Amino acid sequence: MNTLVVQPSISFSHNENIRQSEYDYYTNGDSTSWGNSHNNSVSDNTNARLNLIYSHKSRAKRGRTFTVNLGGNMSGSLSTGHNLSNKFTRTETQIIDQETLNTSDSYGFNFRGSFVEPLWNMKNFMELSGSFNYSERTSEKSQYDDTDADGIYDVLDTEYSNNYLNRSMSEVLEAKYRYNDGVVNMTAGFRLQPS
Repeated sequence: MNTLVVQPSISFSHNENIRQSEYDYYTNGDSTSWGNSHNNSVSDNTNARLNLIYSHKSRAKRGRTFTVNLGGNMSGSLSTGHNLSNKFTRTETQIIDQETLNTSDSYGFNFRGSFVEPLWNMKNFMELSGSFNYSERTSEKSQYDDTDADGIYDVLDTEYSNNYLNRSMSEVLEAKYRYNDGVVNMTAGFRLQPS
């Protein structure tokens, strides 16, 4: 009459990327600009999640059930990257030499409870449910320049650096009538979801 389901999960990932390119732009057969770029990045990511589901079936009335679902998750990532780009024209040389540090963390949790009540027979049911969801994410990007060409990236480029904090919260209330006779399955109800 009572069921408890525990669903844990955890994952790790490590990624490395290298990209190189060269280009030439022409106008009417004449080369107007040319250059090359070299980009590499390394990132590590961690994700963890836990979901708990408890369900109770009534002994007093067949078909009457109460279910609670509680879940939570958290994740974090760290990545570093390097961008070296050279652009040349007949009159100008532009060199971009930057390192980027990206960090992000997030977590969230959710709760849902539902109550199912059979009506005059086992083909007609009423379900009442409510849920709550919350999530929060922080993200920071710091980009540094090597202005002295000494291999030390210590000058913060504020134009391309940023940080964010995002929060999201929503609630759901539902009331549903359900009919199921094995051939016809019909649901009607209403749902309220402020966020």
